[in-house]
Amino acid sequence: VKMADDQHHDWARSFSRIILPPNLFNMAEQEQGQSGQDSPKKDMDELIHRVAKLERQTSMGPENGSHGQNGAADGHVSKDLSDLFQLDGDGDGKDDNGKTANSKQTGSSLDLCTNLWGGPIQPRSDQSLWAWMENFFGGVTTAHGINRVFDEDNGILRRLFWFGAFTASFYALFFFVIDSIMLFIEAKSDTSFGQDSHAGILPMMTVCNLSPIRCGCSGFYDPSLVNNQQLFPMILPFICSNAVVYSDANYNADSSSTATMEDSKKYVDVILTAQSMTNFSEKLGCGLDGYTDTWFVNAVQSGILQYHELIKYAGYMDRSKLLRKCMAIDADPTSKTSGKKVSCMDDSWWGPPKIDENYGACHTFNPCQGFPVGDGCTSDADCEHMYDKSLKGGICDPTKKTCQCTLCKSGKDCKIAKQLNPGRGNGIRMVLNVATDQDATLTAASKARWNAGAIVHFHSHYDDGNLGEAYTVPPGKVTNFGIARENFKEQLYPFTNCSKWYNVDPSVCQLNCLRRLDAVRCCKRDVSDVTKGELPVINVSSGGALVNLTNPMLSCNILDPEVVTCFEQQAQRVSDGMDCLDGALGTTSPYYKVWKRTNWYDDSDVTSESMVGKQEKKSQSIKKQCVWTISQGKDNEADYGKECKIDSDCKTSQSGGVNGVCVDASRAYCPQRCEYDQFNVVSQSAADMSVGTIKIIAAQELATVTKAYDPQNPEVRRWKPRCGVYPGVTDCFTDTQAQALVKDSYSLLNIDYLNFDMVVSQKVGSITLATLMGTIGGNLGMFTGISVMTIMEWLELLFFAIVSMPFFFFGIKIGPFIRSAPSQSEDDEDLIDDDVRQVLMNIKKIAAKRKGKDGIPDAVALPIEESASPAVTANLAEYRM
Repeated sequence: VKMADDQHHDWARSFSRIILPPNLFNMAEQEQGQSGQDSPKKDMDELIHRVAKLERQTSMGPENGSHGQNGAADGHVSKDLSDLFQLDGDGDGKDDNGKTANSKQTGSSLDLCTNLWGGPIQPRSDQSLWAWMENFFGGVTTAHGINRVFDEDNGILRRLFWFGAFTASFYALFFFVIDSIMLFIEAKSDTSFGQDSHAGILPMMTVCNLSPIRCGCSGFYDPSLVNNQQLFPMILPFICSNAVVYSDANYNADSSSTATMEDSKKYVDVILTAQSMTNFSEKLGCGLDGYTDTWFVNAVQSGILQYHELIKYAGYMDRSKLLRKCMAIDADPTSKTSGKKVSCMDDSWWGPPKIDENYGACHTFNPCQGFPVGDGCTSDADCEHMYDKSLKGGICDPTKKTCQCTLCKSGKDCKIAKQLNPGRGNGIRMVLNVATDQDATLTAASKARWNAGAIVHFHSHYDDGNLGEAYTVPPGKVTNFGIARENFKEQLYPFTNCSKWYNVDPSVCQLNCLRRLDAVRCCKRDVSDVTKGELPVINVSSGGALVNLTNPMLSCNILDPEVVTCFEQQAQRVSDGMDCLDGALGTTSPYYKVWKRTNWYDDSDVTSESMVGKQEKKSQSIKKQCVWTISQGKDNEADYGKECKIDSDCKTSQSGGVNGVCVDASRAYCPQRCEYDQFNVVSQSAADMSVGTIKIIAAQELATVTKAYDPQNPEVRRWKPRCGVYPGVTDCFTDTQAQALVKDSYSLLNIDYLNFDMVVSQKVGSITLATLMGTIGGNLGMFTGISVMTIMEWLELLFFAIVSMPFFFFGIKIGPFIRSAPSQSEDDEDLIDDDVRQVLMNIKKIAAKRKGKDGIPDAVALPIEESASPAVTANLAEYRM
């Protein structure tokens, strides 16, 4: 740090020079400076004198028109011409003080900063802060408008006018770009809709009977169970409505209470019902894979009956018990029946049965949806699912070099269902036997299900199992479904809550969380956390063998009354919002490395379908959480789902609200996938089956049953053979009876794409970085004329402002950042140097012109050019006169 050594520091003068422009003060100093301006004039007079001297020496003056011919004169001329290239009057390259004329007294530090950087923005030691800023804003900067404030000879009003105009432009700039900036900072998103088309691949279709079990199974009516007072209540929920007898006395005894239809089990006359069960004549033969009547009786007597075992014994595990007819279009171009309607009853069209805790055995049509079945391939990687790369099932046939699927029940040669033409009648037709007479009435009442029938769910692998979105199919009706396909695409975090790597629909993920809780709390099963939305496979013992279950609830003992009670309590907790809270609650996730989102899913650190992200691990690690019920306003509580240790950590955030409680945490980490397909029903209609339709179905069913009937070993089933075909068989059906059964229990479904249009829904950021920069740049240019280069200039200005403030305020130089002011003589030297060069050029042209006048033929008369200096031009003009 050093003080400026070229002048004594005057504090008052420094501050006045900082605040006021130079043309508003110190006029006396400016007048004194006029004498210094005479120096160039004197030097110019000397220059004219030297030119005249040169003309005399070369005999080119007006008094002598001839040219000197002697060698001495030529040598003298040469010397004078050489002297004219010097900047001083002596011709030796030195000034009057003996110093070299072109040398400058500069320090090494000045040379370092000036030579390495320099430029018009670097401050000089003779500048005030105002003069330095005036130099920058008045001419250096490329910003428009602001330089008008610093124009030379500006008055106060003009300065204020342009400063106001520039300030108003900045306000307009802020007004027009602030919304775009906030949209970008807050990572807002917009949804756009477009139109596309698809190839007609039909969705997966899951069908289930509303009644999970067939109440006519003969094991339910076994005398050893009916006549046992302890075992009788265990089988009562499974029996048919024809065998149930209600007691008026029980109803009357409970007339004053809040009796509900769901509690109808309390009003059963046990004695009369037991007698009715003994005489029940509509028994069915049930059982599958060892789950026989005898097995069932033994299981009830032991007091242990797992739900999956009940379904395997009395449910619709045999698809033919539910599905009676199926017709589809053969879309295989290599098939002989290509383009024609064919039966879709065999296992190549259907997946293995799945058991749902509410609907029992369900069957899925078109399980290979999403796989490129029939496309050419070179490896299995070419046959992956279109969205879920982790889903196994697509393989490349090494012989045919085409993609095959193994997810159907047959495990090979699986079909893909495709509609070739849009419109009604070109899709799928199914006939279902919903067996209304096989509905277990007490079970249906306990679940508030008051109608018989079936359900059908249109879905992909992504939302497989979300039966809460299924459609009901009533018996005795023809139901027409017009379906459409919709594609969803969402931008990644932080614009949306979606995940690139999740392959389970949030509704299914939430359901899996509840299933795990029920299994852990009610069934005492050790089940690990739901990961990536999927339940772990558990092994349970059943019939002396291990069974793999993907739904732990299926392992619960449904004969245990405590389990049933626990299920009811769990259902109430779920309804109140106490369990399986959103996995992102109470978490914060950064974005743009500056801002954060709260309660948002973020798996930006995940790189594969199998990888578990940091946020999901954090959610799973929470042991206790704050909860409020719906009636307590849980959705309005800021700490709902927050991690806690004791109840006092759960303070209400609402005025007049109640404090929450700290309970064991159960969280469902269930982000939406960023890209997936969804199949929607766009039109649905139902009408009674026509008489002709009923007759056709009844005739086909009678013919099938009659052909398969064995008089020696008759199968106990609901359908009977046609009367009169087998002599002596009286347990038979007439056409009228068959048609009545079809009308009461059968449903016909038509499922078609009405068109192949596909709505594409895209959710993207409201503004991208490129759009934001374009918006800001366009408005900056329009209102202020500022560009990126201008910003770079201002950054340079800011740097020099920081390092030069000690000099401007206190006269202290820090480092090599202040350029020394050039002396007046140095400025004059530069001016004279330029003028001398111009004069030399003009002298040569004068000489050439005069030679031309003397008769020299090769001389060229050239015009005398104007000097770069107005002073020289004027003097030369005077000389020529």
